[in-house]
Amino acid sequence: MEKASSIESVRRKAFAHSFAYVDLDRALPERVFSSEVSNFSFFESDFIFAPDFVELVSGLLRIEGARSCCLLNVARSKPIDYEHAEMIFIDSDMDANRFFERLKEGGASNGWLYDIGRYCCSSDVGEWAIYCERAEDLAVFAVRDGVESAAYGSILEKVHAQKVGGTGDARWRVGHPFSRILPEWQDKLLENYGNPS
Repeated sequence: MEKASSIESVRRKAFAHSFAYVDLDRALPERVFSSEVSNFSFFESDFIFAPDFVELVSGLLRIEGARSCCLLNVARSKPIDYEHAEMIFIDSDMDANRFFERLKEGGASNGWLYDIGRYCCSSDVGEWAIYCERAEDLAVFAVRDGVESAAYGSILEKVHAQKVGGTGDARWRVGHPFSRILPEWQDKLLENYGNPS
């Protein structure tokens, strides 16, 4: 069994990384990420609020050799400090059922499952970050510069993540839910998150 102080230290690192690469004064479709991360992939935010997210995070943690992930509720964490933030840690102590119960705690009036706010997520190693706006049903996965993003490809396939960009007007796969995003938003997302073809 790990010492409580060791677990606490790892969780504090995950907490710090959860918002380290994000400008919390910005919102989508603006670029919310710092210049330290790149290679963006978009997916539907509902994947984060399902029991299977624990399995997805476990895969991300395995790839980078991390031990814990912090999912931070940005709107409910003012000020953003470890003692007052609303967060859920996903590590060896968390399983899918327990995670889903945590999301539902507080019922429809206070449960995260029903909250359409903003969320950030990362690990104690911090190779990757996720930013999510539930009101827009968008989540963005990014990797820290210098990290090989292809290593995360199989995990991102599970949530049908897609890069914005491509040639001509083929920004999203036909039929992909994001293909219905307003053209003005698509233009801004392409400007701020477009990946070189």
